[in-house]
Amino acid sequence: MKQQTLAMAADQSFENYRKPTRRDEFLKTKEAIVPWSALCEVFEPHYPKAGNGRPPIGLERMLRIHFIQHWFNLADLSCDEGLYDSASLRRFNKVRYRGLAKNATRAFTALALANIFLARKTLMGQVRL
Repeated sequence: MKQQTLAMAADQSFENYRKPTRRDEFLKTKEAIVPWSALCEVFEPHYPKAGNGRPPIGLERMLRIHFIQHWFNLADLSCDEGLYDSASLRRFNKVRYRGLAKNATRAFTALALANIFLARKTLMGQVRL
């Protein structure tokens, strides 16, 4: 049997009884606003496929991590620690924390395309912030 960490224990027991923080409310709002499936469709042709070597991280998970970095102004290492420490960030990513792959070029490309996509939709009146 695998030993539980404090973060895992906190996720299971105390999270049900606490008041939602501003970060929780912000991430809940962004979850509703951002069209994750449409963004994934845009990036899917350009995202690396599994082949020889280490398999790539899932596209939606990577997009969520990069959005978190952008929204909270976090560096790679800070985002890595934030995912480990913050239950709300782990819930937003919808995965258990196992570590973060650091690929700056892919991150900048994903953020730039996501910003263009959201700005275009906002200007067209399809997304209300």
